[in-house]
Amino acid sequence: MSSTLNKINLTLHVYIALSAVNCDHLLFILRDLHYRNQLERVRSKADTYDRELSVICSNELPALIEKSSQSKEAFIIAGDYNLKLARQQYFLDCQDQVIFC
Repeated sequence: MSSTLNKINLTLHVYIALSAVNCDHLLFILRDLHYRNQLERVRSKADTYDRELSVICSNELPALIEKSSQSKEAFIIAGDYNLKLARQQYFLDCQDQVIFC
């Protein structure tokens, strides 16, 4: 009878040890799946951003560059510049009189 109890006890210890190993292995697999899912989501977002960047670089960016280059060619300044230059020279001369007196 003692021998049978020892065998049962040993068998229970083996099952407990195996179940602990299986639980650790199961946790490892679950964590691995979790990280794989996260990695897949990150890759999916990166692909989305890649496509958006490609559209921007091929369609929108050239149009913006063209618009920017056209705006640099536009004449924004208006007015009588000979008069403005004469006034500026007058005020510079007045400053020079104050400085050198």
